[in-house]
Amino acid sequence: MTRFLIALIIAITVLCWIFVGIFIRKSKTDDHRAYTIYKCLASLCFVLIALLSVIIKGSSSFGILVLFGLCFGFLGDLLLALRFHCEKNSRRFHLYFGIGSCSFLIGHFLYILALFRVSDHFLWIALLYTAIGMILSEWYASKNQVSPGSRIAKAGGTFYVAAVVFMGGCALGAAIKNPCPGLWIFALGGLSFVFSDNLLIANYFGKNSSPQKRDLLHILYWIAQLLISFSILFMP
Repeated sequence: MTRFLIALIIAITVLCWIFVGIFIRKSKTDDHRAYTIYKCLASLCFVLIALLSVIIKGSSSFGILVLFGLCFGFLGDLLLALRFHCEKNSRRFHLYFGIGSCSFLIGHFLYILALFRVSDHFLWIALLYTAIGMILSEWYASKNQVSPGSRIAKAGGTFYVAAVVFMGGCALGAAIKNPCPGLWIFALGGLSFVFSDNLLIANYFGKNSSPQKRDLLHILYWIAQLLISFSILFMP
């Protein structure tokens, strides 16, 4: 049974990257329906991998919290994709964007809770990581002349980046304090998230946007979520 589930996880991972490739291609067109479908299919894959990993490893607070965090990531992907089915800057467009962003925040909060369930005494590492990460994020935003618009939007963007960087810091701290393959895989996923979201903000709100950056941020995003889903399988 376990071998079958592992083979299924491998097959779903391959499918995920096929869907990601199609999604990236569709993101360069006006086919919003196909864009939404393939984005959600790719995101559903990391949720299924986490679910199968929980079945293989048995129920644990870490696995369940990570699984729910990934579910909120899937919801965020769906809502952010749906906004392109509305008129730009309409009320529904901003509503989908706001709720979708909050879904991702909840997911990151659940990841942090999961990490504190398996390790402790790493807060100072997380805070140091966050401080360095935010300095580098601000430098990168300045270099790309990022201008999100209103002060509220800027404050919201800064808070979101800080939450992502802090999650990555918690993952690294947990891996250092309680080293195991699962937590190191999670730490790599957290780092990929940091790079992905900084690229996203620079590409969508900066003056140096490019299709290459957009493709890279999507690839890094699915690397991050897949690594986080795989971390369950490699926990002791």
